[in-house]
Amino acid sequence: AWVYGTTQHFIVPAGTADFAVDVKAIMLRREIAVTVRNGAGEEVASAEWSVGSECRHDWERFELDAGKPAEDEVWSLSFLAPMATFLRFDGVPPFVGPTPEALFVPDRTVEMAPVPEPEGDTPGHVESPLAGGGRALALPPDVGLALASPDGTPLLNEAEGTVEMWVRDARQHTDLRNRSLIRCGELNIYRRINLGTYIYMGPGHQTGMVLPQGRWVHFAATWRPSEKSEGATEVALYIDGVRVETTYNRHLKPEAGWSGEELLIPGEHAGLYVDELRVSDVARYRESFGRPEAPFEPDEHTVILSHFEDGTALVQGTEVEWEAR
Repeated sequence: AWVYGTTQHFIVPAGTADFAVDVKAIMLRREIAVTVRNGAGEEVASAEWSVGSECRHDWERFELDAGKPAEDEVWSLSFLAPMATFLRFDGVPPFVGPTPEALFVPDRTVEMAPVPEPEGDTPGHVESPLAGGGRALALPPDVGLALASPDGTPLLNEAEGTVEMWVRDARQHTDLRNRSLIRCGELNIYRRINLGTYIYMGPGHQTGMVLPQGRWVHFAATWRPSEKSEGATEVALYIDGVRVETTYNRHLKPEAGWSGEELLIPGEHAGLYVDELRVSDVARYRESFGRPEAPFEPDEHTVILSHFEDGTALVQGTEVEWEAR
C-alpha cells in the first residue's frame, strides 16, 4: 500500500497470533519515528531512524503478536509527522484507513503486477517501439554500456547540444533509488528516486517529471547559451515532445571541460530499455514538439547515433563498438 498521513489504522482479525508490518518511508532529510499500537491503544512496538539526501532503501519490519483476540481489532501505525509511506502486511489484511470508521476490507482487489524487467547478465534486445525500428536495447539490472570517443576528444559540444532517446523504465513500484539514464563527463541525466528527472553538468536543474514505469516514451535534454543570464547555459527536459516546466533554475554556469570522452548508459540496480539514442551538437528543440515516430537519420549535427540493431554506434562519423560494463 502507498499511504500519506500521520496515522494509519488496520484490521487484525479474530484469532490472529503472529503477523508483521513492513514500513518504507518515501522521505528525505528528516528524522522518522514509527509507533505501532494495539486495539487498546497501547504501544507495542516503535522504531526511529534518520534519512539524509537518499531515501532508506530497505524496509523497517515490525514482528508482532496479537495474542489471538476473540474479536476483530483495529490497530494503528503512527508517524512523527505526515509522510508518504509504502506499507506491506504479512498475516493480516493489507488495507488501511485514516480513522477506524473509514476502515474496511473490500470484497475484491486487483494486485499491481511487477514491472517487466530485462533478465540475464548481458545486454539483450526487444522489439522497437517505433514502426520500422527493428530492435531496441534491453539492459538487465547491473548491466551497462559504454561508448568511447574514436579520437579521444570530448563527445559533447559544451556550448549547446541535445541528448535524446526512447526509454522504458523498469523501476519496480517500491524502488526508492536513483537511476542514471546517460552520463558523459560531468553530465548526468537521471531519474531522482520516483520524484523527478534531473540534469546535472556540475550545477544542476531539477524537475518533478517522473518517467512512467513499463511504458516507452521519447525523452530529450537540451542545452544552449542562455538569453537571460550572460555566460550561463539554459537547459530543458522534454517527454514525448512536451517541454517540462518548473520553477527551478534552468540557467546554469558549469565549469569549462564538463564533457567527457566516454558516454555511459550505466548498469544500475534497475533494468532499462533504450532505443534510438541520438546526441547532437545543437539544441534541436526550444519549445514543445511533435514526438518522433520513426528511427533517426544522421545529419550534419549528429554526434552519436545508435539504433541498437547491433553492438555499434555512429560516433563523429565513425562506427564504434559499444562496450558492456
